[in-house]
Amino acid sequence: MAGAVIGLGLLGYLLDRKLETAPALLLAGLMLGLVVGFYDLWRAMFPPQDRP
Repeated sequence: MAGAVIGLGLLGYLLDRKLETAPALLLAGLMLGLVVGFYDLWRAMFPPQDRP
């Protein structure tokens, strides 16, 4: 979870610096990182069950 938040936040920060759109892409990256992180957490807590 932390890797997704840090990675996408860093990507948003770097794009903000390059495109001079601060803090829009940083916030978007952090939000997307949270969504991806919680999705991974959900999948770890509730793995898919095979149905016959």
